[in-house]
Amino acid sequence: MDRKKKQQVFAVIVGVIMLASTAGFALFSSVSRFGGTSQDGQGNQNPSVPAIVQRPLTTQETLFVLQSGKALIQYRSPAECQECDGEKAILEGFVQQFSGSAVLEETAGNKSVEITTYRGELLDLSNETITGENLLKLLCISSAVQPRECLFVDL
Repeated sequence: MDRKKKQQVFAVIVGVIMLASTAGFALFSSVSRFGGTSQDGQGNQNPSVPAIVQRPLTTQETLFVLQSGKALIQYRSPAECQECDGEKAILEGFVQQFSGSAVLEETAGNKSVEITTYRGELLDLSNETITGENLLKLLCISSAVQPRECLFVDL
């Protein structure tokens, strides 16, 4: 075989290796992403956390949410609070709309609304008016995984 033919064969082999490695990487990434749980570097199982959780999150779940770049909205209200239903509905609707960027943790307790950012900062909204517009502005500030709507928000 002459030199030009060897170079062509070598180029084809390198191309096939590159395509196969790309396909393999995509396959393995999608398996852990869609399988419900994945493993971190130490082989620990990462939990699957729904957008709305009506119980206190475990430490591992909280870390998973924050490390995935999402904002954690913590809503506490007394069990007998009737006027809290409006705020709760606004928060639930907001989180369902932006489930890729935020998780809502609903628990019983003294009335409070807090957002924990992926950087560990705590934003207290207890004295703020809860509206979709206010929540979107705060989500754009506090989430690493920002929705497209953040492109149109004046911060």
